[in-house]
Amino acid sequence: MTGPHRQSQPRVRVLLVDDDADMRLIERFALAHDPRFVVVGEAGDGPEAVAAASRTQPDVVLLDLAMPLMNGMEALPLICKAAPGSQVVMLSAYPADTYAAEARALGAVAYLDKLSVPDLADILWRLCEAGD
Repeated sequence: MTGPHRQSQPRVRVLLVDDDADMRLIERFALAHDPRFVVVGEAGDGPEAVAAASRTQPDVVLLDLAMPLMNGMEALPLICKAAPGSQVVMLSAYPADTYAAEARALGAVAYLDKLSVPDLADILWRLCEAGD
């Protein structure tokens, strides 16, 4: 990932994955006005997420847990394989105490509650800095 943002550094490239198009819109809006980030793609289910991660090679994948066809836990290791340079952040309405350990074991760097979306840019930036 990138470190502290400088003019010469590229923005953090983010892939949004959620089956709810309105949720993706909210996530995109949360990042749109922050010059440190650029949304490079979106996906609405697990297979689309794997393909989009492979195609875009994002810095960060925001991955929903509950999705059709292939849920986030099933997609997570496939995304890590398709885009090995990406850091996957699980973003879910399900409680962290139930799923965070499994998500981390499968390759996620963090597990966030969807209630954190208003602060998404700052949270992701802290994760990016910690990843250096």
